[in-house]
Amino acid sequence: MNPASLEALNQLADAAESPTGQGRHVRLFLLGLFNGQEFPFDLTRLRVIDPDLQVAALRVLAFDMRSGTEIDHWISGGAERLARWVRLEIHSQP
Repeated sequence: MNPASLEALNQLADAAESPTGQGRHVRLFLLGLFNGQEFPFDLTRLRVIDPDLQVAALRVLAFDMRSGTEIDHWISGGAERLARWVRLEIHSQP
């Protein structure tokens, strides 16, 4: 992974930890990259996150399309973080 993509992914992973609505949008984006069938992502969610996170998301998406490696391999504590995000989303659904 190139340094700019790795920095963007870590920026998104940190933002996904936030308990805010923006954090949830980013979390769902990352979960959608990891497992789009289980967590389909509505691209209009990108419109409501901060511009720097929008750029990071597009950078990560471009990398993800070429890498052939799941994003959890690139995030520090990736498997644990993704599992936590899955639990958060399962518990937030009505």
